[in-house]
Amino acid sequence: STLAKVYHCVSGPAFEALAQEAVSCCTRSLISAARTIGKAATALDADLFLVKHLLILREQISPFDIEFAVTEKRLDFRNTADAFYAFLAHYTSIFQFSRDNPLVALFVGGLPTIEESQVDSKHDLEHELKTACERFIRTATSTLVQPLVAFSEEVQAFRAAHGEGEHLSRQPFATPAVVAALLDDVRARLQAG
Repeated sequence: STLAKVYHCVSGPAFEALAQEAVSCCTRSLISAARTIGKAATALDADLFLVKHLLILREQISPFDIEFAVTEKRLDFRNTADAFYAFLAHYTSIFQFSRDNPLVALFVGGLPTIEESQVDSKHDLEHELKTACERFIRTATSTLVQPLVAFSEEVQAFRAAHGEGEHLSRQPFATPAVVAALLDDVRARLQAG
């Protein structure tokens, strides 16, 4: 991988920043590609793609003994914009010596603030991998055993309406032939899936 080629060529902190950004970008790109695949093919195909490639990415970054967490700092200019608009609204009183002077308010309230956020690209990768695996298992299971679930719900509804006294096997949806066909369908789905 590109990270392996760069690992010994740059300093540790520079490599950590580069690796963190690369892993974040790759994870976002894989999620986007999986969404595109899900639209063109099936949800199972999209989830399989995502799981496979997130596992590959995780395997490629495992040899590096670095921190994939970084604290990002950015300036927030919302207060500056509000103070500037207040200054423009009251610019006629700029030469007054009072606490309501718009120039003073601009200097006092218009300073940007520093916002910090913790980003851990390896943790995000693990979270996305876990989510994709769970979604794949849920989708695959529901696809494979859906006929069995529908039959079970039908049996429960029948039992609730008629109690235990009525013979289930005499019902059109539960004859031995229909149940055998249902089980064959589920077996075929399991073997094909």
